[in-house]
Amino acid sequence: MSELDGTGVSKTQADIKDQEKDMDKEAKRIQIDKEKENQKTQADGEEIKWRILIDEESIRRCFSSECSTCRENCPAYRSFHLDSYSSRGKNRILKAYLGGQITKGDLLELAYTCTMCGQCKEVCLTDGAFFNQVHDLREQLHSHGIHMKGHKEMVQYIRSKGTPYGFKQLEWLKEIGKDPSGEKVSPKQQSIKLRSIKERVIGKVGYFPGCTILANHPELAMKTMRLLHILGIDAVPLTEYCCGSPVHSAGFPEDAKAMAQQFMEELKEKKIQRIITSCAGCTAMLLTDYPELTGSKLKVEHITEVLAGKIKNGRFPDGISCELPEGTKVCYHDPCDLALRSDIIDEPRKVLKALGLHV
Repeated sequence: MSELDGTGVSKTQADIKDQEKDMDKEAKRIQIDKEKENQKTQADGEEIKWRILIDEESIRRCFSSECSTCRENCPAYRSFHLDSYSSRGKNRILKAYLGGQITKGDLLELAYTCTMCGQCKEVCLTDGAFFNQVHDLREQLHSHGIHMKGHKEMVQYIRSKGTPYGFKQLEWLKEIGKDPSGEKVSPKQQSIKLRSIKERVIGKVGYFPGCTILANHPELAMKTMRLLHILGIDAVPLTEYCCGSPVHSAGFPEDAKAMAQQFMEELKEKKIQRIITSCAGCTAMLLTDYPELTGSKLKVEHITEVLAGKIKNGRFPDGISCELPEGTKVCYHDPCDLALRSDIIDEPRKVLKALGLHV
């Protein structure tokens, strides 16, 4: 059976079917082209978002001086002597990205060869330091599935164990619970003191040593609890689970926020109004990052601030002393997170001087 086409030529049923197949193929091709175009538009939109996040004005300010002050103060540059590791060099790479010379994937090493010490920002003459952008850049790379090797596994381990180190909760209190004041006491008094610490689960002041100190130097946490006891501060021992600082620094905002929320829930449960810390990294995290992650501003004091507040007439109360002879010369190293991110600089020096040491 046949029919006539528009030219009066007879067409078979097979010809008609072939023509319909060709039309279907053409329709599918058009649809695929539209989808590709939509994907490209979406990708271009994401690229535009990225470029908005990169502070071009900050880069321009950096190049306006070409002073290299940041380079000479950068620990990464001093270690590897590569300009691309300095703040100025990283800004050059960002400029190349904005000019379309490199891709997002090329920014991975750029983002993670920064120690985030903040020194470049401290010495920058033009407020164009790369430090201003590094954390946002890491989060953007994460949102696009671009990670450093091992980071995802690290975050998963911390989330599952609660800490990078995997120790048992409140193990460190076993020793200090026997003798929180450092005094010699009878077995009966020991039992009472141990029970009082174990039962001390609700209070206004919480002591958070941080998981790194507990894993590497638990004796510091014990001595700090004894100091607080001598000063008359009845502190509640807080969780030894991670505050989320390494997760947040790696650029995993959702996981960092979940860990911060878990920490906040413990504070609420124990009715904590003030937190005393030992770890510089935890101090900076709680002071500067938690307000953004949780929407709440915490009252956080580093142990050196607490001690400095107890100094009267240049000396500590009885019971606080130093093993070093008076007048011993000491060199104090400012932790980056404590000095540059938390602005705690004078207090550690006041404490050392009040102990009779020459800083």
